[in-house]
Amino acid sequence: MSESMSMKYGALLALSGLSVATSSFAADCSHYGRAWSPYASRELAMEFCHPPGFTVQTEGRNIHVVTRRAAAPKPTAATNSRVELALNGKGTHESGNHVLTLTTGKGDFAAGNAEERIFFDDEGIIRAGIGRFSNPAARKVGANGWTGYKTEIVCSTHDAETGFHAAGGLCLWVLGSDGRCYFVANTSGESSSTATAWKITRSVRFRDDF
Repeated sequence: MSESMSMKYGALLALSGLSVATSSFAADCSHYGRAWSPYASRELAMEFCHPPGFTVQTEGRNIHVVTRRAAAPKPTAATNSRVELALNGKGTHESGNHVLTLTTGKGDFAAGNAEERIFFDDEGIIRAGIGRFSNPAARKVGANGWTGYKTEIVCSTHDAETGFHAAGGLCLWVLGSDGRCYFVANTSGESSSTATAWKITRSVRFRDDF
């Protein structure tokens, strides 16, 4: 990471001091949705709820929530590439069965943001510094003991039948932390799954037994 990039994304130290009300995590997930199921990973220090029929797959420190089980994503030149994020505002997966990816790490909001390079301060307005378009202001969010920022940015999508669309959807991006661990949540740009992805993200809770 260059010195200028480190300064741009590492300057949001104040964000780690966000304060919001917390709520208890219900193991049955009933208050998130009918028949929603819990997922928990001791290794990644995280738990959350997801809708019935969805599958959770892990890949290193990435957790993928999908609508059907598939082979693990194959690395490509664009996978987790800073170029891909800068141009398209999205990460590993294409549209289709992918609903949400949660990437975990240790550290508070400032440490997570410096590592993942998601948000920056644009003269007092917090924005996502990824994607090829001008991004709207992000907003403060939090639940279950974590706090952070959320935004939806114009991003590319890819459809097997119609091909690549440079501005085909809105990608959800969230960076949150409880002061010990952080997560980044992002979607593939499918408008039909954005609300569900945010609902899953709101249910995230960091575990104490890691």
